[in-house]
Amino acid sequence: MTASLPTRSTVAQAWQRAAQRALAADLPHQLRQRGASVLVPSLSTEGAAHRVQLVAGQVGGCDCEAGLHGRPCKHRAAVAIRPFARQAGVRVTQVKSPAAVQRFVVGA
Repeated sequence: MTASLPTRSTVAQAWQRAAQRALAADLPHQLRQRGASVLVPSLSTEGAAHRVQLVAGQVGGCDCEAGLHGRPCKHRAAVAIRPFARQAGVRVTQVKSPAAVQRFVVGA
């Protein structure tokens, strides 16, 4: 069996989907910063939260299932949307370009 690496456009599409899921759940407005990490509410477990690491002001890893496997997740996207919204000076309701989110994520 051979494995192929995801293409840049496939990764970008995954980040865009993650950002749209984060916005649909209003996650960017429910974040709580705790030192060098941000807590993002879990959508599947009542009262639980996922921890997203901050690395030099950028979004690092997440402890959710997707994040542990290095895949884009709605938790990291939610954290990345906040600085994008601050820079743009608007409330973000839709992500049309995944680059808007990816530029705030380490290794995206």
